[in-house]
Amino acid sequence: MPYIRHLPSLSEIDDVYVVVPEINIEERQSMGWDVSGMMDSKIKFMVNPSDEEIDKLYRKYKGTDTWCMFSGITAFAPIYNWLKTSLQYDLKRGVITEPPFLYGHPLWQHAIRFALKDWKYVSHIQKIFVMGDNFLNYYKFWSKKWDVIPFMYCTE
Repeated sequence: MPYIRHLPSLSEIDDVYVVVPEINIEERQSMGWDVSGMMDSKIKFMVNPSDEEIDKLYRKYKGTDTWCMFSGITAFAPIYNWLKTSLQYDLKRGVITEPPFLYGHPLWQHAIRFALKDWKYVSHIQKIFVMGDNFLNYYKFWSKKWDVIPFMYCTE
């Protein structure tokens, strides 16, 4: 969360929203997530927003230089739906993802799943933030247009 806390201090950033299905997910807290002190900051939180609220948020920033960063797309159904809804709008999208070996399946199984389930979204995503740098080439394989960036999960 430190990088999220830093975003409002950048002069080129007007608004920061954190949109989540739940605020205190026990599993995430055990990984170091701590939103205390952020709820009353310049960061706006939307917790379990309705489809209408998500659509209103996307409409608000339609046609602006806006980035939507998605993480937990396959872990949380609402986030997957928010990604699909965002496709109706001219917004820039990034994905924060773990390496494909994280869950113990061979890479070829990840590739098949990606080809069947995620390929349709490739052209709508501009940046991929990959936790670690071991799988940069794997993600670069899927799109030459993607800016694939090594990323480190960090907490306070």
